[in-house]
Formats: sequence, structure tokens, C-alpha cells
Amino acid sequence: MPEKPRVVAIEEDGGYSLIRLSDGKTVRAPTGVLHKLGRLAAGAEVDRRALIGEIRKHMARDRAIRLLAGSDKSGRDIARRLELDGFEQEEARDAVTYLVESGYLDEAAYAVKLARRYVEEKLFAPARARREMTAKGVGSSLADEALDGLDADLTGNMRAIVEKNRYKGRRKVMNLLYTYGYQHGEYIRIVDEYFEDDGERFDDGE
Repeated sequence: MPEKPRVVAIEEDGGYSLIRLSDGKTVRAPTGVLHKLGRLAAGAEVDRRALIGEIRKHMARDRAIRLLAGSDKSGRDIARRLELDGFEQEEARDAVTYLVESGYLDEAAYAVKLARRYVEEKLFAPARARREMTAKGVGSSLADEALDGLDADLTGNMRAIVEKNRYKGRRKVMNLLYTYGYQHGEYIRIVDEYFEDDGERFDDGE
């Protein structure tokens, strides 16, 4: 079995550390990541491939933390972004697992936050909110659980949409309610209430 190379020297290079090995190879790592690897000094025997794997693992974890610090994200979204950054699928999965186990990422809490944003702030119907949530990487079961847990006034939401957009006319208001995820049978009576004085009432739908 070939002898493992040893560390000849570790040199600083603008935020990175250059690990010079006795086989003539050099391994480059962010200095912050190198500090997480424990004691690595001149004379230490290393497995170069394993060393690179450990460096990339910690780089992926650090990148995942930075992604989460910028704005709330799902684990699936973070993994996708890590892969776009050049990390392997397994490295991305490990990083997401690390976020969950370390308490940085709470998928259920994120799902509830999104559900409230879409239903209570944007006034979407649950069906539209669910589509938006899954598009952001929230699992279907988590999305359903978060939406089911809301005490949303959907009738109030529809009335607010109609009141805000009444000046656009009946047809455009109905189209807007439909794009927000509401069904004709849910909003037609509300629309009639607002537009019957304008002589636009009709009950046969679009």
C-alpha cells in the first residue's frame, strides 16, 4: 500500500490556506474551513482525497448557512442552489442535514410562515398558496399541514380583493379571483353584491 503524503507546509494566501504535500500536490482551502478540520500541521500524514472531501463538506455547509441567512428557504431549495454552485448532490444533502440537526433550518416553521404570507398577506386561496409553497421546495404534506392549521377568513379575503379592485370592472375582478385560486362558486355571490348596483349582475359565470 503506497505511503500517504505528509504536510510539508501550510501557507496563507488571501483568505485561503495552501496545504503543501510531500508528493508535490497542493490542496487549497478557505482558512475558516481549515480551522474546522482540527489539527493539521507540518509533518502530519494525510489522505489527500479524504482531505479534499472534508474541505468540500465544510464549504457546502458554510455556503448553506449563508444562503439561509439571506432569506428563509426550504431544504430542497438550498440543496438545489448548492448544486448550482458546483457541489455534488451528496454534499448538498449533507449540508441540509447539518442545517436541520444544528437548528438552523426548521422546515415546518418555514411552511407555516409561507402559508401565512400567501393566505393572510397576499390573500391567495389555499390551492394557489399550496402551488406557490411547493414551487419554493416545501413538501406537499408540510404545505397541507401548514395550510390546514391556518384560521383564515377566506370570505374576508375575497371581499378585500373585490373592494380593492372594483374599479377594474366585474369581469377583471372575477378573473383576478380565479388567478388567486378561488372557485366560481365561492366568489360569485360576493361579486354580485358589489356589482348589482352597477347593473352588471349575472349568475351564469364566465
